[in-house]
Amino acid sequence: MDADLAELTRSAGDTIDALADVRRSDGKLNNQIVTPDALSPAVLALLRGDGPTGPTGPTGPSGEPSTVAGPTGATGPVGATGPTGLGATGATGPAGTTGATGATGPTGAGTTGATGPTGITGATGPAGATGPVGATGPAGGPTGATGPDGATGPIGIAGATGPTGVTGRDAGIRYLWDTGTTAADPTTGKLRINNATLASATALYISETDNDGNAIAASIALWDDSTTTATRGLVTIRKIGAPATFIQIEVTAALTDNGTWDSFTVAHVASGGTFSNNDPVAVSFERTGNVGATGPAGVTGPTGPAGPTGVTGTTGAVGPTGVTGATGVTGATGATGPNGAVTNTPTASYTLVLGDANKTVEMNVATANNLTVPPNSSVAFPVSTVINVSQIGAGLTTIVAGAGVTIRNRFGLVMGGQYALATLYKRATDEWVAGGDLAS
Repeated sequence: MDADLAELTRSAGDTIDALADVRRSDGKLNNQIVTPDALSPAVLALLRGDGPTGPTGPTGPSGEPSTVAGPTGATGPVGATGPTGLGATGATGPAGTTGATGATGPTGAGTTGATGPTGITGATGPAGATGPVGATGPAGGPTGATGPDGATGPIGIAGATGPTGVTGRDAGIRYLWDTGTTAADPTTGKLRINNATLASATALYISETDNDGNAIAASIALWDDSTTTATRGLVTIRKIGAPATFIQIEVTAALTDNGTWDSFTVAHVASGGTFSNNDPVAVSFERTGNVGATGPAGVTGPTGPAGPTGVTGTTGAVGPTGVTGATGVTGATGATGPNGAVTNTPTASYTLVLGDANKTVEMNVATANNLTVPPNSSVAFPVSTVINVSQIGAGLTTIVAGAGVTIRNRFGLVMGGQYALATLYKRATDEWVAGGDLAS
């Protein structure tokens, strides 16, 4: 009995030792679980409860040798293992035929074997998908106060002055000056006046095509459009590159369209220098404003001085003495009669002469014209001389002061129209007063 217990104890210890050393042939456990295929046959036998091999019985006596070999019998089934005997182990009997492998026994409840060595680290797996963006954290603290401005840096060095630009061309319409003076076509791109002396010019002849080849007939046609008919606009002609050589003339009548060129009646205003044939010139025009609406009548001025007594007419023949009638009622004093007889009737612009003193000059001109009051050094009218001026013709008459002469007036020196009447009164050596039907 003691021997059997000792044998069981030894067998259990062998099983524990065997389980502690269980390894697969590749040195690893399958999913960390001990399976029957990982155990040695000896361990499996212990786990199935196979008892130890019994002692070999004594060899029986040899029989008589057979002379005839018998057939080999079929292998019989393995018999069940008998209980272990209690006697001493007998001698080992002959090895029996190996029986068929029995069914796998249940997994023993043995102690888990020691942890095997750590396996080789596997390759790094692919990167996982990016996780969702986390919620925005709370805003930081309030913005700090703006720091003070830094000191202004030094001013940089001024850059070099750029080159002077190209000089632009003179203002105005381009023409060439023609020194001819006849009333004829000055030819394309040219203009001329009717007198070699600039200050004596009374007509302008100009091509309807300028020297740049531009057709400007429509523009030139505007030069006489002002309703201020006596002075419709100012034409300035200046030599290019020599501005001191120039002439300024006023347009005083409607233009005459001659097809490719136009002519104007003009009055000299100012001039300087001398033009040469084909001098390049620049032409500009300043239009006089239209006549404004008639203003309200002004306050009647004081009565002017009485005119001088007219020339006494010849005494008529003495008629026969009539019957003395009754004395009638004294009539009212009649209006003062006009000055003496008409001295002359000019048909063009006219300068007063001494014979016009205390008489009437009738201007009978079809176009705009001038009546000039000469200086005392040329015609010495006596102080208090009175001269009446009547515009009989359709052309507007303008009263013009000669050199050094001053003509005082309230409204202007242009006659009011056909049949207008004005009076000139000499009050000092070269000072006159004009009144009557006059405008500016």
